[in-house]
Amino acid sequence: MKTPLWKESIFVVTIAALFLSGCSFSINLGNTTPTTQPPVVNVPTQGVVSTSGNNPASSSTSSGTLSTELYKNKNGAFEFNPPSGWAISHENDYQTTYASPDGATLMTVDYTNTGYTLDTASMESYINGNEANLFSFKDGYSETSRELKLDQGYATVYKTFNYNKILQKVETIYNQSKDVVFTVELWTDESKWDGMVDFFNQFLGSVHWYPDQVSGKAPYMLWENFTGSDQAFSYNYYYPWYPTWDYSDPILKVDVYTAPDGNAFIKSVYENDGSTVWGKSSSGAWAINNLENNLAKGASDLVIDKDQIRQSDGYEYLEWHTKKDKWVGVTIFTANDTQIEFLTVAWQTSYADIYESPLRDIIGTFTAPAK
Repeated sequence: MKTPLWKESIFVVTIAALFLSGCSFSINLGNTTPTTQPPVVNVPTQGVVSTSGNNPASSSTSSGTLSTELYKNKNGAFEFNPPSGWAISHENDYQTTYASPDGATLMTVDYTNTGYTLDTASMESYINGNEANLFSFKDGYSETSRELKLDQGYATVYKTFNYNKILQKVETIYNQSKDVVFTVELWTDESKWDGMVDFFNQFLGSVHWYPDQVSGKAPYMLWENFTGSDQAFSYNYYYPWYPTWDYSDPILKVDVYTAPDGNAFIKSVYENDGSTVWGKSSSGAWAINNLENNLAKGASDLVIDKDQIRQSDGYEYLEWHTKKDKWVGVTIFTANDTQIEFLTVAWQTSYADIYESPLRDIIGTFTAPAK
């Protein structure tokens, strides 16, 4: 069934959130605490781009035309009329970006399966994670406004930041249907924004998506690479998984990416005191102790189901579960001289059908040193 992009509504359900100890929140992205009634700030007509207010008259400026030929996503998830004369600057099975001839303006369309329909709190966490990972670390970043209507499955977030010393403005529009979140990102120089508004709205009007074509497919396909301290290790994480970290200890660095619903996470730990030389026995004891103290309720709660050396790279590999809180996890670690690197992925037992496969994929991306 063909569904206009901004006309899809959803029914939402409630699910519990996860709080991980030992990690400090360091990103300001509006309301990062899940709420059952998220704030609504000047919600506009769905899918409509607004002017900055600095020069509203310029919004009538003609900024281009749309091609009459449809662009169709390989998986059948979406289609749209691309801007005439623009070129694809990035494309994969889940995401497509068109760039203007001068490179100053980008339009990106993508989608992500989430495994099941997220409730409003989880959807807000999804938005916060995506915004944090893609934009918050950019020079001069500022979220200028967000308009949420999560009970109807959509939201808009505006932000500015510097790129090559030029102030950029970006709008990201989120729309959820069933177990698919569809995103449109519009990016241009802030000084050009008002002149692009009509063209952006024409483009949005051409976008249609087909959630039935991709619903039920493998969840969380769009990922990015994380490189740890001292270039000691790297692994991939998923864009909308919210990042937290704790670098308060000068020798111990902890990074966590948490799934929007809180029922899965990715956690890396790096330690280097410059003097302790790690061996196989000491590094194994350190890894078990870390799991017992931070991811389980002590030694009696943690059950090691598998412990082996991975033949492909020599990393030690553990599979485990906890008896009380019903977590299932995979941990991989290695030690070299005075440094030890440790990556764990874990999911709630009742959500294994959603998270086990994508998290095992993450474990497969771990490498030390970083690549």
